[in-house]
Amino acid sequence: MKLLHPFMPFVTEEIYHHIRERAAGDDLIAGSINTELTAAATDIEKGDWLKNLITLIRDIKVKQGLKPKDEITLFLPAEYEQHLRSISAVLGRLIFAREIRYASQAPENAIAFVYDKFQCYFTTEKAIDHTQQKEQMLKDMAYLKGFLLSVEKKLGNEKFVQNAKPEIIENEVKKKNDALQKLKVIEESINLL
Repeated sequence: MKLLHPFMPFVTEEIYHHIRERAAGDDLIAGSINTELTAAATDIEKGDWLKNLITLIRDIKVKQGLKPKDEITLFLPAEYEQHLRSISAVLGRLIFAREIRYASQAPENAIAFVYDKFQCYFTTEKAIDHTQQKEQMLKDMAYLKGFLLSVEKKLGNEKFVQNAKPEIIENEVKKKNDALQKLKVIEESINLL
């Protein structure tokens, strides 16, 4: 049966129930949602990586004067290949990647960018202006240095350390280490330009 309108199943169901009294569950359309299904934390994390990488790469393309459909070759960090391989097919289609490679070194004439703790690159056949890229990295570096100072102030405050729960201290130490790692990646990227 061809549906003529998206509301047709609901209208049909309503008519069906008005013809005569029906018992519970006596429906034309019976479907229930399995509420016991849960997503694994790694699947959610991969979904976030996918969404954020797509957004970041599209944004960089715009800033570089590239059209959204301009093809690129994307280079992701080799040490995360196992984690990123499952999202690479979808990622490639949505960012118009000719190819996705896993590399441990920066390719020549590439646009470098940092996502989370990932040092990523992409190349294109179009001319690239690295000045905007460098400016953005310098802004990111300044922000991270300020963030790092605020975290170090918290950890240097004896009252805070004495009164805070251990998990809060652990979280602050993690923030500090993440910021240091991101700063290192950005500095390496700037040196490559």
